[in-house]
Amino acid sequence: MHDKGVVVIDKPAGPTSHEVADWVARILDVDKAAHTGTLDPRVTGCLPVLFGPAARVSGLFADETKGYVFVLELHGEPTRSVADLFDEFEGRVYQRPPVQGSAKRQLREREIERLELLERDENRYLGRVECGAGTYVRKLCHDLGLALGVGGHMAELRRTWSGGFAVEDACYLQDLADAVAVRDDEPERFDALVTPLVDLLAERLPVVRAETNAVESLTNGAPLYPPGVVSVGDAVEDERCVVVADGEAVAVGTFRGKDAEPVVSPDTVVRG
Repeated sequence: MHDKGVVVIDKPAGPTSHEVADWVARILDVDKAAHTGTLDPRVTGCLPVLFGPAARVSGLFADETKGYVFVLELHGEPTRSVADLFDEFEGRVYQRPPVQGSAKRQLREREIERLELLERDENRYLGRVECGAGTYVRKLCHDLGLALGVGGHMAELRRTWSGGFAVEDACYLQDLADAVAVRDDEPERFDALVTPLVDLLAERLPVVRAETNAVESLTNGAPLYPPGVVSVGDAVEDERCVVVADGEAVAVGTFRGKDAEPVVSPDTVVRG
């Protein structure tokens, strides 16, 4: 069984994102698990959870673009086109975190990459939004209601994707627990739910391959020097990379250069 990687959970309404991550850790019997972006308790959908040593790099995914479907409930009949207003809200917007949130209530700039009206049922409007990390869809719905002159609020919200993770690839917590229960007899059932950390990082970061004899020092946080390097792939100087040895992710660090001393300065060790 993989001891580090990511599993995408279809979060139910009710628990916090932190509680879901804790349940994943308990189900997998690992010390730690961390999600890649908070969903409010009543919000459902795509919640990637990194577990084991992979939890140490969950912050790498926090700034990825997110996608949602939502229900905007208006408090009256608008006098202008809701679809046209959605178009106007695409681009940069300014938001102050809601009072009930934990974030400091400072005005922040956010990016609405796409805002689309899907359908209407009386005073309820189903919409789809693609937005930058940290965007409050609840606040977006409030502002849409104000702009329409009738007021409105977010009635429902579901995250459909987060970065490269989609809700279509998600599983329920019970699915994960069932797969763990039969992993000795049906390992493929568990493997289908989990992406190994090395695959996850290699999709997002340049790969620097290290010699086997360099693994122990890297695990202890030591830099990677030229004698321990097999290849540097398409790594770019002064940018983040993942160091891989024997098919396993060992560390995430900064690539200093092919002939530099050291070649990689590790920031986070991800080998357990």
